Amino acid sequence: MKTQLTQLKEFHTKINSAWHNEPTVLDDKTADFRVKIMHEELQEVEEAMKEGDVAHIAKELADLLYTVFGTIGAYGLAEKMPAVFDEVHRSNVSKDVKGDADTKAMKGSQFKEADISSILNN
Repeated sequence: MKTQLTQLKEFHTKINSAWHNEPTVLDDKTADFRVKIMHEELQEVEEAMKEGDVAHIAKELADLLYTVFGTIGAYGLAEKMPAVFDEVHRSNVSKDVKGDADTKAMKGSQFKEADISSILNN
């Protein structure tokens, strides 16, 4: 993840796009732009999945990640995101698994909510 975030910082610097080194709340215009491009890329992933071409799916997933990772940097979360991801993973594996592999895991009695605030405040 760190390599990809470094690559995105390089790209954002080159095109003079929002990138912050500390957690930052974006203005509405920038936040709306980030949502728009992530939504567009997700639609392209959906289209590729309907076509069934795995190479096309891979390319579109990479484009989606590119916009997501760019949004991470725009919000100043690049340095914190590996720890945030680890904390979300810890929380997710505390969920109960029911049904088949395509069933969403449920919050059961062992579920522990992710503590993101403590990561961002360090």
